[in-house]
Amino acid sequence: MVTSEHIWLRVTKRIQSKLPNGEFQTWFSKATLKTLEGDSAVISVPNRFHAIWMMEKYLPAIEECFAKTLKASPKVSFCYEQSTRGPTEDPEGLNPGLDPSLTFEEMQKGKWNRFACSSALRVTEKSSRAYNPLYLFSGPGLGKTHLLHAVGNRIRVENPDAAVRFVPCATFVSECSVYSSKDQYQSFEERLSSLDVLLFDDVHLLRQRTGAQDTLVSLFDSLYSRDRRMVFSADRPVQELEGISKPLRSRLGWGVLAEIGMPDHNGLLGIIKKMGKDNGVHLPEDVVFFLSHAGRDFKALKKNILKIRSYALLKGGQINISVAKSLIKGSNQSKIGIEDIKSVTAGYFNIPIHDLTTGGKKRSHSYPRQVAMYLARKYTDLSFKEIGSSFGNKDHSTVIHAIRKIEQHRDQGKSTTDDLTRIENLIS
Repeated sequence: MVTSEHIWLRVTKRIQSKLPNGEFQTWFSKATLKTLEGDSAVISVPNRFHAIWMMEKYLPAIEECFAKTLKASPKVSFCYEQSTRGPTEDPEGLNPGLDPSLTFEEMQKGKWNRFACSSALRVTEKSSRAYNPLYLFSGPGLGKTHLLHAVGNRIRVENPDAAVRFVPCATFVSECSVYSSKDQYQSFEERLSSLDVLLFDDVHLLRQRTGAQDTLVSLFDSLYSRDRRMVFSADRPVQELEGISKPLRSRLGWGVLAEIGMPDHNGLLGIIKKMGKDNGVHLPEDVVFFLSHAGRDFKALKKNILKIRSYALLKGGQINISVAKSLIKGSNQSKIGIEDIKSVTAGYFNIPIHDLTTGGKKRSHSYPRQVAMYLARKYTDLSFKEIGSSFGNKDHSTVIHAIRKIEQHRDQGKSTTDDLTRIENLIS
C-alpha cells in the first residue's frame, strides 16, 4: 500500500527539481502531507506565516506536482498548529511588520553584496553573538531593507514564537512622540524591550532627533544585555553618520559592519535578466542594456520590469526596445548631453568613463572613445573643438579623425553598425 509519506516524497522530489536547494529546504523540509482523502490534500506546516507564504508562492506548483504524481488533481490546503502566543503577532501585541515576500531566496546576490548577505544569514543562527549588532549600509535601493526582512522571515520560520519586529525609522520617531507621557512611555519601552529581534531600518534618519536617539540607546542596552539580536541599516558607514550622538554611533559599531556595494555592469545585466525571468518577462538583449541605464537601483529596476510585464500581459505583444523606451522614459524626453553619451558608451563597452578621456591608444580605449565622439557630434550642437575639450582636451582634428574612422567602420562592417544601433537605442 502506498503511504501518504511516500506520495509526499514523490511530490516534493518534483518540486525540489524546480527550486534552488536553499529555498526548498526553507519552505518544504518541515512540511508534511497530513491527509490525502478523495480530492483533498492537506499539508501540515509549522505556523500560519508559513502556510500563507506556501499558499501564495507555491500552491500552483504543488498542485501540478500532485497531478503528475497521482494522475489526479486534489485540492490542496494547509494546516498548522495554533500557537498560544498568537502566530501573526509578537508578544505584547507588537506586529512584526515583515513582508513575507522578502526572503534570502528572493535576494539578488553577487560579489557586491556577498559579505552582507552571509552576515545577515549568520544573524539568524543561534550562535550569532559576534554579529550583534549587524550594521548594513549602502546607497538607496540596493537591498538593505530586503535583508532586514529576510532576517526576520527566516527567524520566524525557524521559531514562530520569536518576538521579531521590523521598525522603520519614521515609525520609531512617531511612536516616541505618541508615547511621550511618562506612563505611556514606560509601557512602550517595556514592549520594545521584550523583543527577541530588532530590525531597525534607516537609522541615519534619526539625525538631530535627540529624544528618539536616547530612547534607542536605552533600548539597545536593554536588548544587548540579554543577547537579543539587532540589525540596523543606514545609507553610510557608522563613522560618517551626521547628527547622531556619540553613544549611539559607538553602539552601532560594536558588531559587524557590512557594506552593500553597487554591482558592476555585467552583474547588473545579469540581475535584470533574472528579474525579467522571475517576473515571467522575456527581455531582449537591447532592452536589458537599456534598462541597465534607465535606473541602477533595484527598486527602480523592478518597477520598470513590472511596467513592461503589465504591458505584455495587457497587449499580448512582443517586447522590443521601442516599447521599453516608450514605457520607461515617457513622452517628455530631455535633450541628450555629451555626459549622457559618455556614460552610456562607457557602460556599453564596460570601461570606466575616465578611459574615454585619457590618451590611451589601445583599441579597447580608442574605439569606444571614437564612437562617443561620433555620437556627440550627431546628437549635440557642440563644435569639434568643444567635443575635443570634453574628451581630455583633444584638439578638433582628433575629433574629425574619430568621426571619419567610425563612418568608415560603419560602412565596411556590421559590428560597428550594431554597436551604434545599440548605444543610440540607449541614449535616444
